[in-house]
Amino acid sequence: MKGKQKMLRVTAVLSALLLLIMTGCADKEQEKSVLQDGASVTGEEQKGQAVQENVGEVDTEAKEEESAESAPDPVPIEDPSAMPYADMPEFDSILQPDGKWPLKENGEKYKIGMSIPTIQEEIWQIQQTLIQEDAEKRGYEAVIQVADNDADRQIQQLQSLAAQGVDAIWVGAHDASTLGPVITEIADMGIPVVSQTRLPVDCPVAYHCNTDNTVLGTLHSEYIVHTLGITSGNFVILKGDARQITDVPQIYAGMMTEIQPYVDSGDIKIVLEQNCTDWKAEEAMKHAESALTLTNNEVDVFVCMNDGIASGVIAVLEQKGLAGKVIVTGMDSEGAALRRVMAGTQSMTIYKDITQMIQELANSCLAAKLGVKPHLEPNYTVDNGYGKIPTISMGAQIITKDNMNDILKDSYINLDEVLADSK
Repeated sequence: MKGKQKMLRVTAVLSALLLLIMTGCADKEQEKSVLQDGASVTGEEQKGQAVQENVGEVDTEAKEEESAESAPDPVPIEDPSAMPYADMPEFDSILQPDGKWPLKENGEKYKIGMSIPTIQEEIWQIQQTLIQEDAEKRGYEAVIQVADNDADRQIQQLQSLAAQGVDAIWVGAHDASTLGPVITEIADMGIPVVSQTRLPVDCPVAYHCNTDNTVLGTLHSEYIVHTLGITSGNFVILKGDARQITDVPQIYAGMMTEIQPYVDSGDIKIVLEQNCTDWKAEEAMKHAESALTLTNNEVDVFVCMNDGIASGVIAVLEQKGLAGKVIVTGMDSEGAALRRVMAGTQSMTIYKDITQMIQELANSCLAAKLGVKPHLEPNYTVDNGYGKIPTISMGAQIITKDNMNDILKDSYINLDEVLADSK
């Protein structure tokens, strides 16, 4: 009897692996789906039962140990008076009477060099525009360069910005693990560096500004478990680029806060968990196809780390006539995502106030350059391997069809324009 059970298990494994190869998804380095332990399946059941029994215990254990070292948890600042900037002049004391930035002694504007990772996603495109508007309004010069998801290019851009004589640099890292040496070199030149979203490791960063990554992930899981009341079924988790070690693991940890207990109980099965290289929609499409094939189209929830990934998933669901029938989460409140939310094909997205983010990043650059307190006081520190970096954390909100207008009516998003085509 034991021999027969063992043979059934082997047969199930071989069948599922053959299916993966046929669909082009048998990637040994990335594939995270595993067969349910002890499953005895034959015929049509083989398509639907290739499920991951417990991601938390099986595939992510080693990964979580690694990310714990590379992306330490933020530590709340309990005593602001002990921070290095505590005795510095107030930020507002250096501003002109009209609220604009001060000029340099030679009468020129302060110049801030900025390297952002990409304009692949709409949120980064919008940020470019908002930066220039903020610079014009408040009286500084912004020099923006785009790394196009290329770590080497971003290093060269940072070196170029420093050579141009900028007064401070603000970097949105593509690969935070590669920037340590160049940021150290720039800081040694007396040019302070401030980071956005992904904290570079092993280097002197003056200030870091982000939206708490764990909170962002938790918004996904709270929406699924508490708002929708979904505590069972087949789930697919599609994450961002695995190279982005300072934000993807933290968002993932938040995603699992409310989901993991139901994974442990066996009520939720993680069918597939994958990273999407460069956060590309094409990567998400490939993984969505794989997950739907593995389950005979029986996926209940796709948890997607951003709207671009969600767009790839929804494209596949539309091809199969499943759009609007499967829960899909996202993040960034891109225009296309807001239209999908209104249409019912995407369940939710997450709004981050990037207008405030931009203002505080620029303010932090000036504060670091002139030796004054940051305009918005940091609320925690993160140890990036070099030291405990003061971090300014912004809030975020879930956007659904029901609350979209109330939350976004006074934001940088023009809902009338965004939703014009969907009315």
